[in-house]
Amino acid sequence: MARRSEFRVEQLSGLTLTLYRALMAVLLLIAAIGIVTAYGQQRDAQASVGPTFAASLRFPGGNDVVTRVAPFSDEARARGLLPGDRLIAIDGRAIPYFDLDAIQSLLAGPDGSTYRLTVQTGEASPRTITLTRNSHYIDQAYAGSGLTFAIRSWTVFGFRMLDAVLALATALLLFIRRPTDPVAAMLALCAVPLENGLLFLWPDAGLALTGFSSVRHMLFLTTILIYPNGRFVPRWTIWLTPLIPVIELVSFQSTTVEAAIGLRQLLLFAFLIAAAGAFYLRYRSTPPGAERQQIKLIMLGTVGWVLFGLVSLVLERISAASATVAMSAWFSLASHLAGSFAAIALEAGILLSLLRLRLYDADSLISRSAAYTFLTLLLGPTFAATDKVVQVLSAQSFGENARAMSAGFGAAIAATLIAPLNKRVRRWTELRFQGEIVALRDDLPKHVGDLREFATLDVLLAGVLDRIRQGIRTRHVAILLRGENGGFHPLTSPGLTGETVLTWAQDWQPEPGNRLEGDRDDPLFPVRIRLGDEEPGMIGWILLGPRPDGSFFGKDERKALAEIAAPIALAIRIVRERDARMAGHIARNRELEERIATLESRLGAFRDSA
Repeated sequence: MARRSEFRVEQLSGLTLTLYRALMAVLLLIAAIGIVTAYGQQRDAQASVGPTFAASLRFPGGNDVVTRVAPFSDEARARGLLPGDRLIAIDGRAIPYFDLDAIQSLLAGPDGSTYRLTVQTGEASPRTITLTRNSHYIDQAYAGSGLTFAIRSWTVFGFRMLDAVLALATALLLFIRRPTDPVAAMLALCAVPLENGLLFLWPDAGLALTGFSSVRHMLFLTTILIYPNGRFVPRWTIWLTPLIPVIELVSFQSTTVEAAIGLRQLLLFAFLIAAAGAFYLRYRSTPPGAERQQIKLIMLGTVGWVLFGLVSLVLERISAASATVAMSAWFSLASHLAGSFAAIALEAGILLSLLRLRLYDADSLISRSAAYTFLTLLLGPTFAATDKVVQVLSAQSFGENARAMSAGFGAAIAATLIAPLNKRVRRWTELRFQGEIVALRDDLPKHVGDLREFATLDVLLAGVLDRIRQGIRTRHVAILLRGENGGFHPLTSPGLTGETVLTWAQDWQPEPGNRLEGDRDDPLFPVRIRLGDEEPGMIGWILLGPRPDGSFFGKDERKALAEIAAPIALAIRIVRERDARMAGHIARNRELEERIATLESRLGAFRDSA
């Protein structure tokens, strides 16, 4: 139940839920039609770009609001056309900014004919150049690149279809698994890929697509403020909501396209900074548990989305500024690949978080991701710096071979550093993001090593149970010890009874040879760790219940549990042997005391008789 200091978006129900289900059914159908018909649309689109290439132009930004062009032939470069020039007019006719098809129709013409192109570079005055149409420019542009226009186009189409299928799957899973959750509902509406389907059903759907895109942007920005439970936390985040429609409407109110883009980006940047701060405060104020793990997972997915998105953006800019079409094609493919990885990272974060799948693997994922990122950031500049230094120093002595030698030295230095750096970085990330598991793995053996010297067996086992519960997120844990008579004695964590453990053990048959058993289908104890060697050295088992979200334990957790089994078994054996020796000493002392008492009694009787 929400606190008084919080505003909350309520769960969907009644008419609202019915309308949402009906809308999603229609949108999902349109998206499915778009995916099924995408092949035909791509084939037609590929055939329609012929006039553009024949006119010696390419559009690196696609159907951009402000249309930018780049040269596609040596003739265009010789005439002074530069990558990123803004297209003003064709044969004196102003170009329609929002209609790439109309632009291509203006560029169409027979081979050998000429046309006048008016362009502008930056803030310079517009200039007009004359170009010749030639349908063979496309073959010349891709010659020697290892690519053809068809291969490039269909590869990009494959990346886009992958993104569309993943987005549709994300929307469908959220719709089916979390139908009443307002956060899942808004993200499902944002994820549905409608562009291909709408254009197939309604070729003039440009305005509708623009409107739906604005609605999706507003829903997504609202979701950031209420993720993951529908509450506005901190409370002041609700005052950011009026800024969301302003960000979208400003594009239609500004006097120029450039002003609209600049103002929108400024407002969006301010909103995202405030939302990121609120998200961090929400994470800090959330107690450990499922909700905190949800926030961790979406943060991990968002970081991946941002990083891959930045890589994609940089590669796209390099592609647009490339001097040759071949170079631009390869950078463009790399940009689309990075964009697909960005989409996968965000969609995986959303699904794992909202559907609460593998919530407690977030720390392990963050630890590994941080380790790989740090190693890349450390070794990349090391390789580049070594390569450059060696190349400069050896240029005079080795001439053309200096480049190959410098690359070899750079790789050797990086390879030499990777082992010690990997060990140190992994240790730091483990301590930072998996501190509980590290403490269990490193500190528990020392703890039981101290307790075994003076504590009783019950105190030792209680300490072990407590440390395991702190290090491994589990609903319950028990230790099942073998007694001297062959039976088993259970010791359990709170919320679990010994009778429950013994009843479960009656139907359990340990797997021979396995120190750590795993049974994902066991609802009570899916993980069991043997204490001691095989018969007759086995002294018992550690039995772990499932995680709070019901998922199975991760690799790092199972590895830590396997490592602590031997120290625990040794400590139990030492305590038992010490208790046995102590019991023997006590029994011997008692026997001696009884004998002394008997002798004293007899001696007293002898004195009395004398």
